[in-house]
Amino acid sequence: MPVFFENVADRIARVLTPEMREAILQIKSDIPTDEQVMSILVYQAVIEGGIRDIHDFRQWQKQNPNRGIITWLP
Repeated sequence: MPVFFENVADRIARVLTPEMREAILQIKSDIPTDEQVMSILVYQAVIEGGIRDIHDFRQWQKQNPNRGIITWLP
Protein backbone atom coordinates (compact mmCIF):
# COMPACT_ATOMS: atom_id res chain seq x y z
CA MET A 1 0.00 0.00 0.00
CA PRO A 2 2.82 2.52 0.59
CA VAL A 3 3.43 2.69 -3.17
CA PHE A 4 -0.24 3.53 -3.74
CA PHE A 5 -0.12 6.40 -1.24
CA GLU A 6 3.10 7.72 -2.75
CA ASN A 7 1.41 7.63 -6.14
CA VAL A 8 -1.60 9.56 -4.78
CA ALA A 9 0.66 12.22 -3.25
CA ASP A 10 2.68 12.47 -6.46
CA ARG A 11 -0.42 12.91 -8.61
CA ILE A 12 -1.93 15.46 -6.24
CA ALA A 13 1.29 17.47 -6.38
CA ARG A 14 1.15 17.46 -10.19
CA VAL A 15 -2.38 18.85 -10.47
CA LEU A 16 -2.57 21.10 -7.41
CA THR A 17 -2.77 24.83 -8.13
CA PRO A 18 -2.19 27.56 -5.55
CA GLU A 19 -5.95 28.26 -5.56
CA MET A 20 -6.72 24.59 -4.86
CA ARG A 21 -4.11 24.46 -2.11
CA GLU A 22 -5.63 27.52 -0.43
CA ALA A 23 -9.14 26.04 -0.67
CA ILE A 24 -7.95 22.74 0.85
CA LEU A 25 -6.24 24.50 3.74
CA GLN A 26 -9.28 26.71 4.40
CA ILE A 27 -11.75 23.83 4.31
CA LYS A 28 -9.57 21.74 6.63
CA SER A 29 -9.28 24.74 8.97
CA ASP A 30 -13.07 25.21 8.97
CA ILE A 31 -13.79 21.60 9.94
CA PRO A 32 -14.36 21.45 13.72
CA THR A 33 -11.53 19.74 15.60
CA ASP A 34 -13.90 17.18 17.09
CA GLU A 35 -15.08 16.08 13.64
CA GLN A 36 -13.06 13.51 11.75
CA VAL A 37 -12.89 13.96 7.99
CA MET A 38 -10.35 12.09 5.89
CA SER A 39 -8.07 14.59 4.18
CA ILE A 40 -8.26 12.66 0.92
CA LEU A 41 -11.97 13.57 0.76
CA VAL A 42 -11.12 17.25 0.96
CA TYR A 43 -8.52 16.85 -1.78
CA GLN A 44 -10.99 14.94 -3.95
CA ALA A 45 -13.74 17.51 -3.43
CA VAL A 46 -11.46 20.40 -4.33
CA ILE A 47 -9.56 18.79 -7.22
CA GLU A 48 -12.29 16.74 -8.83
CA GLY A 49 -15.41 18.51 -7.62
CA GLY A 50 -14.26 22.12 -7.87
CA ILE A 51 -15.24 22.76 -4.24
CA ARG A 52 -13.81 25.94 -2.74
CA ASP A 53 -15.44 26.45 0.68
CA ILE A 54 -16.80 24.55 3.68
CA HIS A 55 -20.45 25.12 2.73
CA ASP A 56 -19.97 23.55 -0.70
CA PHE A 57 -17.84 20.82 0.87
CA ARG A 58 -20.73 19.88 3.17
CA GLN A 59 -23.03 19.61 0.15
CA TRP A 60 -20.41 17.56 -1.70
CA GLN A 61 -20.15 15.20 1.31
CA LYS A 62 -23.89 14.56 1.21
CA GLN A 63 -23.71 13.69 -2.48
CA ASN A 64 -20.53 11.60 -2.06
CA PRO A 65 -20.84 9.63 1.19
CA ASN A 66 -17.71 7.94 2.47
CA ARG A 67 -18.02 4.20 1.89
CA GLY A 68 -14.78 3.02 3.46
CA ILE A 69 -11.37 2.77 1.83
CA ILE A 70 -10.74 5.57 -0.66
CA THR A 71 -8.89 4.58 -3.84
CA TRP A 72 -9.40 7.88 -5.66
CA LEU A 73 -6.58 9.26 -7.78
CA PRO A 74 -6.53 12.73 -9.34
